[in-house]
Amino acid sequence: MPNLPLLMPVVLMGLFIAVACGRLLACRLRCPWWVAVALVASLTLVIGVTLTPQSVSEDVVDAGEISWPFTWILALLDERTLNVLLFVPLGFTIALIGSRVLWIAVVGVLALPWAVEGIQYLVTWLSRDAQWQDVVDNTVGAVIGLGIGLVVRASKRLEPVSLKTFPGDRPL
Repeated sequence: MPNLPLLMPVVLMGLFIAVACGRLLACRLRCPWWVAVALVASLTLVIGVTLTPQSVSEDVVDAGEISWPFTWILALLDERTLNVLLFVPLGFTIALIGSRVLWIAVVGVLALPWAVEGIQYLVTWLSRDAQWQDVVDNTVGAVIGLGIGLVVRASKRLEPVSLKTFPGDRPL
């Protein structure tokens, strides 16, 4: 299990941004608020896991072996399975956004594994190994998530958020 000292700060910052901007993003994407929050959170998780350094200079932070809660579960899975699972939530939430921007988002989520591996290859200080197998695994995860999301979307009508109403608001 690689040491990812910046993972938790990146994910927490992403969750803050997701909650703070979720309503506005939901209006733009024409989707429910929770879908917008889940979209930003899952994208932040992908960025935190794939594009943060595997180690940080001891001068910057004491990056000794950091053990996050529940990492023992991750140790039970191999790297390929983790690569697939990482992109499933992102693909799922992409499938639930408004149909006007859906096709753009689908192309984006399928291009993201290529961009991630390209950045890992070009930005050497991340201490990452770019691998073609990761592109395949991440794409498979995104397609699985898209498939599940499209099934959910077809079976349930999702109400988009408007700027005039917010989930939990009572009508006047």
